[in-house]
Amino acid sequence: MGNKVSSSHRKYKSQDVFDAHGGGINAMELNYNHKYLVTASEDRTVRVWSTLTADLHLILEGHEHYVSCIYLHGNYILTGSADSLIHKWNIDTGECVTTLVGHAALINEIICWNDWIFSTSYDSTIRCWHFIDGSCEFVLQGHTRSVDPIVIVPNIVIDSRSLDLLATRMLITGSADKTAKLWDLQAAQEVVTYQGHKAAIICLTVDHNNKYLYTGSSDATLRSWEIYTGQPITVFKGHVASITCVKMINNFLFTGSADHTTRCWLSNTGSCHKVYNGHTHKISCLDVDRNILFTGSADNTIRAYDIDSGRVIGILKGHLYAVKCLKIYNNTLYSASEDGSIRSWNIRKLNSYR
Repeated sequence: MGNKVSSSHRKYKSQDVFDAHGGGINAMELNYNHKYLVTASEDRTVRVWSTLTADLHLILEGHEHYVSCIYLHGNYILTGSADSLIHKWNIDTGECVTTLVGHAALINEIICWNDWIFSTSYDSTIRCWHFIDGSCEFVLQGHTRSVDPIVIVPNIVIDSRSLDLLATRMLITGSADKTAKLWDLQAAQEVVTYQGHKAAIICLTVDHNNKYLYTGSSDATLRSWEIYTGQPITVFKGHVASITCVKMINNFLFTGSADHTTRCWLSNTGSCHKVYNGHTHKISCLDVDRNILFTGSADNTIRAYDIDSGRVIGILKGHLYAVKCLKIYNNTLYSASEDGSIRSWNIRKLNSYR
Protein backbone atom coordinates (compact mmCIF):
# COMPACT_ATOMS: atom_id res chain seq x y z
CA MET A 1 0.00 0.00 0.00
CA GLY A 2 1.02 3.66 -0.23
CA ASN A 3 3.00 5.50 2.40
CA LYS A 4 1.08 6.78 5.40
CA VAL A 5 -0.20 10.36 5.14
CA SER A 6 -0.94 12.49 8.18
CA SER A 7 -4.57 13.48 7.59
CA SER A 8 -4.21 16.88 9.28
CA HIS A 9 -1.39 17.89 6.98
CA ARG A 10 -2.50 16.30 3.76
CA LYS A 11 -3.09 19.24 1.42
CA TYR A 12 -1.21 22.48 0.81
CA LYS A 13 -2.01 25.52 -1.29
CA SER A 14 0.58 27.53 -3.17
CA GLN A 15 1.39 31.03 -1.96
CA ASP A 16 1.94 32.53 -5.43
CA VAL A 17 0.93 31.53 -8.96
CA PHE A 18 3.03 32.80 -11.88
CA ASP A 19 0.39 32.26 -14.55
CA ALA A 20 1.23 33.52 -18.01
CA HIS A 21 2.72 30.95 -20.38
CA GLY A 22 0.46 29.92 -23.24
CA GLY A 23 1.80 26.36 -23.28
CA GLY A 24 3.39 23.75 -21.08
CA ILE A 25 6.66 24.53 -19.31
CA ASN A 26 9.64 22.37 -20.28
CA ALA A 27 12.41 23.81 -18.11
CA MET A 28 12.92 26.09 -15.11
CA GLU A 29 16.04 27.56 -13.48
CA LEU A 30 16.99 30.08 -10.80
CA ASN A 31 19.76 32.56 -11.57
CA TYR A 32 22.98 32.71 -9.56
CA ASN A 33 21.73 35.23 -6.96
CA HIS A 34 18.20 33.77 -6.88
CA LYS A 35 16.75 37.10 -7.97
CA TYR A 36 15.10 35.65 -11.06
CA LEU A 37 13.21 32.51 -11.93
CA VAL A 38 13.42 31.61 -15.63
CA THR A 39 11.00 29.32 -17.47
CA ALA A 40 10.96 27.87 -21.00
CA SER A 41 7.74 26.86 -22.69
CA GLU A 42 5.94 25.15 -25.52
CA ASP A 43 4.62 28.62 -26.43
CA ARG A 44 8.09 29.41 -27.92
CA THR A 45 8.92 31.96 -25.23
CA VAL A 46 11.16 32.22 -22.21
CA ARG A 47 9.91 34.23 -19.27
CA VAL A 48 11.89 35.82 -16.46
CA TRP A 49 10.16 36.34 -13.12
CA SER A 50 11.06 38.18 -9.95
CA THR A 51 11.31 35.72 -7.07
CA LEU A 52 10.65 38.56 -4.64
CA THR A 53 7.35 39.79 -6.08
CA ALA A 54 6.33 37.01 -8.53
CA ASP A 55 6.03 39.74 -11.18
CA LEU A 56 7.00 39.14 -14.79
CA HIS A 57 10.35 40.81 -15.54
CA LEU A 58 10.89 39.88 -19.20
CA ILE A 59 9.46 37.88 -22.08
CA LEU A 60 12.14 36.55 -24.42
CA GLU A 61 10.80 35.95 -27.93
CA GLY A 62 12.67 34.79 -30.99
CA HIS A 63 12.55 31.01 -31.23
CA GLU A 64 10.39 29.61 -34.02
CA HIS A 65 9.48 26.40 -32.19
CA TYR A 66 9.04 25.31 -28.57
CA VAL A 67 11.86 26.03 -26.13
CA SER A 68 13.21 22.75 -24.77
CA CYS A 69 15.99 23.73 -22.37
CA ILE A 70 17.67 26.65 -20.62
CA TYR A 71 20.93 27.30 -18.81
CA LEU A 72 21.85 30.37 -16.77
CA HIS A 73 25.46 31.55 -16.80
CA GLY A 74 26.27 34.78 -15.00
CA ASN A 75 24.02 37.51 -16.39
CA TYR A 76 23.05 35.49 -19.44
CA ILE A 77 20.37 32.98 -20.35
CA LEU A 78 21.04 30.29 -22.94
CA THR A 79 17.95 28.77 -24.55
CA GLY A 80 17.67 25.71 -26.78
CA SER A 81 14.73 24.97 -29.02
CA ALA A 82 13.14 22.52 -31.40
CA ASP A 83 14.07 25.05 -34.09
CA SER A 84 17.67 23.71 -33.68
CA LEU A 85 18.97 27.10 -32.51
CA ILE A 86 20.52 28.31 -29.27
CA HIS A 87 19.96 31.94 -28.26
CA LYS A 88 22.03 33.84 -25.70
CA TRP A 89 20.12 36.59 -23.87
CA ASN A 90 21.01 39.33 -21.41
CA ILE A 91 18.95 38.59 -18.29
CA ASP A 92 18.65 42.27 -17.34
CA THR A 93 17.69 43.77 -20.71
CA GLY A 94 16.21 40.81 -22.56
CA GLU A 95 18.43 41.46 -25.59
CA CYS A 96 19.38 38.45 -27.71
CA VAL A 97 23.12 39.02 -28.06
CA THR A 98 24.13 35.86 -29.95
CA THR A 99 22.52 33.01 -31.89
CA LEU A 100 24.37 29.70 -32.10
CA VAL A 101 23.72 27.98 -35.42
CA GLY A 102 24.89 24.48 -36.30
CA HIS A 103 22.70 21.76 -34.88
CA ALA A 104 20.29 20.10 -37.30
CA ALA A 105 17.53 19.16 -34.83
CA LEU A 106 16.05 19.73 -31.39
CA ILE A 107 18.42 20.98 -28.68
CA ASN A 108 18.08 18.65 -25.68
CA GLU A 109 20.38 20.16 -23.09
CA ILE A 110 22.85 23.01 -22.58
CA ILE A 111 25.59 23.43 -19.97
CA CYS A 112 28.42 25.93 -19.55
CA TRP A 113 31.86 25.85 -18.03
CA ASN A 114 33.89 29.05 -17.89
CA ASP A 115 34.02 30.41 -21.46
CA TRP A 116 32.56 27.34 -23.14
CA ILE A 117 29.05 26.21 -24.00
CA PHE A 118 28.19 22.54 -24.60
CA SER A 119 24.95 21.41 -26.21
CA THR A 120 23.37 18.04 -26.94
CA SER A 121 20.87 17.41 -29.70
CA TYR A 122 18.46 15.03 -31.32
CA ASP A 123 20.85 15.16 -34.30
CA SER A 124 23.14 12.72 -32.38
CA THR A 125 25.93 15.26 -31.82
CA ILE A 126 27.44 17.38 -29.07
CA ARG A 127 28.77 20.82 -29.92
CA CYS A 128 31.29 23.01 -28.11
CA TRP A 129 30.84 26.76 -28.58
CA HIS A 130 32.75 29.88 -27.56
CA PHE A 131 30.66 31.67 -24.95
CA ILE A 132 31.63 35.17 -26.07
CA ASP A 133 30.95 35.10 -29.80
CA GLY A 134 28.96 31.87 -30.22
CA SER A 135 31.32 30.32 -32.76
CA CYS A 136 31.54 26.52 -32.81
CA GLU A 137 34.89 25.15 -31.63
CA PHE A 138 34.21 21.49 -32.47
CA VAL A 139 31.54 18.82 -32.91
CA LEU A 140 31.66 15.51 -31.03
CA GLN A 141 30.34 12.62 -33.11
CA GLY A 142 29.99 8.99 -32.09
CA HIS A 143 26.50 8.52 -30.73
CA THR A 144 24.08 7.06 -33.25
CA ARG A 145 20.85 8.45 -31.83
CA SER A 146 19.62 11.48 -29.89
CA VAL A 147 21.99 12.77 -27.19
CA ASP A 148 20.39 14.21 -24.08
CA PRO A 149 21.94 14.23 -20.57
CA ILE A 150 25.39 15.77 -20.19
CA VAL A 151 27.79 16.43 -17.31
CA ILE A 152 31.30 17.87 -16.99
CA VAL A 153 34.03 16.03 -15.03
CA PRO A 154 37.74 16.74 -14.40
CA ASN A 155 40.39 15.32 -16.70
CA ILE A 156 42.58 13.43 -14.24
CA VAL A 157 45.37 13.04 -16.78
CA ILE A 158 46.01 16.77 -17.03
CA ASP A 159 47.80 18.82 -14.36
CA SER A 160 45.13 20.91 -12.62
CA ARG A 161 47.37 23.97 -13.07
CA SER A 162 47.03 23.77 -16.85
CA LEU A 163 45.99 27.03 -18.49
CA ASP A 164 44.18 25.19 -21.27
CA LEU A 165 40.58 25.26 -20.06
CA LEU A 166 39.41 22.47 -22.35
CA ALA A 167 42.35 20.27 -21.31
CA THR A 168 41.26 20.26 -17.68
CA ARG A 169 37.77 18.93 -18.26
CA MET A 170 35.96 16.02 -19.93
CA LEU A 171 32.31 15.47 -20.87
CA ILE A 172 29.98 12.57 -20.24
CA THR A 173 26.88 12.23 -22.42
CA GLY A 174 23.96 9.81 -22.48
CA SER A 175 22.04 8.77 -25.57
CA ALA A 176 19.02 6.99 -26.94
CA ASP A 177 21.54 4.60 -28.54
CA LYS A 178 21.72 2.88 -25.09
CA THR A 179 25.25 4.11 -24.33
CA ALA A 180 26.98 6.85 -22.42
CA LYS A 181 30.33 8.24 -23.55
CA LEU A 182 33.30 10.02 -21.98
CA TRP A 183 34.88 12.67 -24.22
CA ASP A 184 38.34 14.24 -24.12
CA LEU A 185 37.73 17.92 -24.81
CA GLN A 186 41.31 18.77 -25.69
CA ALA A 187 41.46 16.08 -28.38
CA ALA A 188 37.73 16.40 -29.18
CA GLN A 189 37.31 12.65 -29.24
CA GLU A 190 35.63 9.76 -27.45
CA VAL A 191 37.65 8.09 -24.68
CA VAL A 192 35.28 5.58 -23.07
CA THR A 193 31.92 4.06 -24.01
CA TYR A 194 29.72 2.76 -21.20
CA GLN A 195 27.75 -0.19 -22.58
CA GLY A 196 25.23 -2.40 -20.81
CA HIS A 197 21.85 -0.73 -20.83
CA LYS A 198 19.14 -2.30 -22.96
CA ALA A 199 17.33 0.94 -23.76
CA ALA A 200 17.85 4.70 -23.96
CA ILE A 201 19.78 6.52 -21.25
CA ILE A 202 17.46 9.15 -19.83
CA CYS A 203 19.49 10.73 -17.03
CA LEU A 204 22.90 10.59 -15.42
CA THR A 205 24.92 11.97 -12.53
CA VAL A 206 28.36 11.58 -10.99
CA ASP A 207 29.49 11.23 -7.38
CA HIS A 208 30.99 14.15 -5.48
CA ASN A 209 34.53 12.89 -6.01
CA ASN A 210 34.06 12.47 -9.77
CA LYS A 211 35.00 8.79 -9.61
CA TYR A 212 31.71 7.08 -10.40
CA LEU A 213 29.04 7.59 -13.04
CA TYR A 214 25.38 6.64 -12.53
CA THR A 215 23.09 6.21 -15.54
CA GLY A 216 19.31 5.85 -15.49
CA SER A 217 17.60 4.17 -18.41
CA SER A 218 14.31 3.32 -20.05
CA ASP A 219 15.22 -0.30 -19.27
CA ALA A 220 14.15 0.45 -15.65
CA THR A 221 17.66 0.11 -14.21
CA LEU A 222 20.25 2.43 -12.77
CA ARG A 223 23.86 1.43 -13.41
CA SER A 224 27.13 2.57 -11.89
CA TRP A 225 30.51 2.75 -13.63
CA GLU A 226 34.08 3.75 -12.96
CA ILE A 227 34.26 7.01 -14.90
CA TYR A 228 37.75 6.87 -16.32
CA THR A 229 37.93 3.15 -17.15
CA GLY A 230 34.33 2.46 -18.13
CA GLN A 231 34.28 -0.55 -15.82
CA PRO A 232 30.69 -1.48 -14.84
CA ILE A 233 30.14 -1.80 -11.09
CA THR A 234 26.53 -2.28 -10.02
CA VAL A 235 23.07 -2.65 -11.52
CA PHE A 236 20.39 -1.09 -9.31
CA LYS A 237 17.23 -3.15 -9.85
CA GLY A 238 13.76 -2.53 -8.47
CA HIS A 239 11.90 -0.14 -10.73
CA VAL A 240 9.54 -1.79 -13.21
CA ALA A 241 9.38 1.05 -15.76
CA SER A 242 11.66 3.71 -17.17
CA ILE A 243 13.79 5.77 -14.82
CA THR A 244 12.99 9.42 -15.47
CA CYS A 245 15.30 11.36 -13.14
CA VAL A 246 18.19 10.85 -10.73
CA LYS A 247 19.78 12.95 -7.99
CA MET A 248 22.69 12.18 -5.67
CA ILE A 249 22.70 13.45 -2.09
CA ASN A 250 25.72 12.44 -0.01
CA ASN A 251 25.95 8.65 -0.42
CA PHE A 252 22.33 8.20 -1.47
CA LEU A 253 20.85 8.12 -4.96
CA PHE A 254 17.22 9.08 -5.56
CA THR A 255 15.51 7.87 -8.73
CA GLY A 256 12.07 8.74 -10.07
CA SER A 257 10.32 6.35 -12.42
CA ALA A 258 7.43 5.90 -14.79
CA ASP A 259 6.30 3.13 -12.41
CA HIS A 260 4.88 5.94 -10.18
CA THR A 261 7.51 5.44 -7.44
CA THR A 262 10.70 7.06 -6.23
CA ARG A 263 13.50 4.99 -4.72
CA CYS A 264 16.43 5.79 -2.47
CA TRP A 265 19.53 3.66 -3.02
CA LEU A 266 22.81 3.17 -1.21
CA SER A 267 25.30 4.26 -3.85
CA ASN A 268 28.11 1.95 -2.71
CA THR A 269 26.10 -1.28 -2.59
CA GLY A 270 23.19 -0.78 -4.98
CA SER A 271 20.69 -1.85 -2.32
CA CYS A 272 17.35 -0.08 -2.11
CA HIS A 273 17.06 1.87 1.13
CA LYS A 274 13.48 3.13 0.74
CA VAL A 275 10.57 3.16 -1.71
CA TYR A 276 8.31 6.23 -1.79
CA ASN A 277 4.79 5.40 -2.95
CA GLY A 278 1.58 7.34 -3.46
CA HIS A 279 1.68 8.94 -6.88
CA THR A 280 -0.73 7.62 -9.50
CA HIS A 281 1.32 8.51 -12.56
CA LYS A 282 4.98 8.76 -13.56
CA ILE A 283 7.49 10.80 -11.58
CA SER A 284 8.72 13.71 -13.72
CA CYS A 285 11.15 15.43 -11.35
CA LEU A 286 12.46 15.42 -7.80
CA ASP A 287 14.44 17.55 -5.37
CA VAL A 288 15.63 17.34 -1.78
CA ASP A 289 15.61 19.94 1.00
CA ARG A 290 17.27 18.87 4.23
CA ASN A 291 15.50 15.62 5.10
CA ILE A 292 12.48 16.09 2.84
CA LEU A 293 12.12 14.54 -0.61
CA PHE A 294 9.85 16.37 -3.06
CA THR A 295 8.52 14.57 -6.14
CA GLY A 296 6.62 16.05 -9.07
CA SER A 297 4.35 13.78 -11.08
CA ALA A 298 2.19 13.50 -14.16
CA ASP A 299 -0.70 13.03 -11.70
CA ASN A 300 -0.56 16.87 -11.34
CA THR A 301 0.64 16.79 -7.72
CA ILE A 302 3.81 17.19 -5.67
CA ARG A 303 4.44 14.92 -2.72
CA ALA A 304 6.69 15.64 0.23
CA TYR A 305 8.21 12.64 2.04
CA ASP A 306 10.25 12.28 5.17
CA ILE A 307 13.34 10.68 3.65
CA ASP A 308 14.14 8.38 6.57
CA SER A 309 10.69 7.01 7.32
CA GLY A 310 9.17 7.29 3.85
CA ARG A 311 6.10 8.93 5.39
CA VAL A 312 4.15 11.39 3.23
CA ILE A 313 4.11 14.69 5.10
CA GLY A 314 2.43 16.80 2.46
CA ILE A 315 0.58 16.68 -0.84
CA LEU A 316 0.83 19.91 -2.81
CA LYS A 317 -2.12 20.38 -5.13
CA GLY A 318 -3.07 23.11 -7.58
CA HIS A 319 -1.54 22.30 -10.94
CA LEU A 320 -3.98 21.15 -13.63
CA TYR A 321 -1.51 19.05 -15.62
CA ALA A 322 1.77 17.23 -15.10
CA VAL A 323 4.39 18.80 -12.84
CA LYS A 324 7.58 19.01 -14.95
CA CYS A 325 10.15 20.92 -12.84
CA LEU A 326 10.99 21.60 -9.19
CA LYS A 327 13.45 24.10 -7.68
CA ILE A 328 14.06 24.93 -4.02
CA TYR A 329 15.51 28.07 -2.47
CA ASN A 330 15.26 29.51 1.03
CA ASN A 331 12.19 27.57 2.24
CA THR A 332 10.37 28.11 -1.04
CA LEU A 333 9.59 25.35 -3.51
CA TYR A 334 8.93 26.41 -7.11
CA SER A 335 7.02 24.06 -9.40
CA ALA A 336 6.38 24.34 -13.13
CA SER A 337 3.76 22.42 -15.04
CA GLU A 338 2.40 21.43 -18.41
CA ASP A 339 -0.54 23.69 -17.52
CA GLY A 340 1.74 26.68 -18.25
CA SER A 341 1.89 27.92 -14.67
CA ILE A 342 4.58 28.23 -12.01
CA ARG A 343 3.63 27.95 -8.36
CA SER A 344 5.59 28.76 -5.23
CA TRP A 345 5.08 26.91 -1.95
CA ASN A 346 6.21 27.78 1.57
CA ILE A 347 7.84 24.55 2.75
CA ARG A 348 9.02 25.83 6.13
CA LYS A 349 6.02 24.27 7.87
CA LEU A 350 6.72 20.85 6.42
CA ASN A 351 9.89 20.53 8.48
CA SER A 352 7.87 20.76 11.69
CA TYR A 353 5.69 17.81 10.63
CA ARG A 354 8.52 15.34 10.22
